[in-house]
Amino acid sequence: MHKKSLRDKKTGAQKRRQGTYAPRRSAPHGYVSTKPYVTTKSINELLSNRPGLRQITESIPLQQSWAEWLRATVAAELAGHIVSAVPKNDELVVFADTAAWGTRLRYALAAVLSEISGRDAAMAREYGHLTAAKSAELAAAAGVKRLVLTHISGRYTDEEILAEATKIFPNSRVAADLDRLAV
Repeated sequence: MHKKSLRDKKTGAQKRRQGTYAPRRSAPHGYVSTKPYVTTKSINELLSNRPGLRQITESIPLQQSWAEWLRATVAAELAGHIVSAVPKNDELVVFADTAAWGTRLRYALAAVLSEISGRDAAMAREYGHLTAAKSAELAAAAGVKRLVLTHISGRYTDEEILAEATKIFPNSRVAADLDRLAV
């Protein structure tokens, strides 16, 4: 069986011999690197080019605030086992450190479900926002003909927001980008 020479065993050796893999930069002591030049980027630069990663990093403070609030709300025995809490649409996904503690947390969270729902409205007030239900209540009290909802949290779908508002004020809609409305 034919043995390969040492230089053929290296990655890209054949390309180097053919001239299709040209060196890009030189290293100290006259060594010529055959690897393509790669610039280092900061984490902020990487995140700015990736909208999905940016959205994840922007949601971290909200997740942390939910986790802290839950730790303060449930029994101390359970609080230490809450890893994270992620609000997603109309649900709160709570992560525990093991499946057994997750089951126990499920029962504890069922007992405080009304407090969890109320916290969302309190958080909206804290940031100077209104819930869709509160907007609908104000529209009904003001006697307006139509309610157009805008500046909606990404945690909710338009359908969820609209369903919440139309229960109280039937002539409600969610604004879309570039909508023109007659006032």
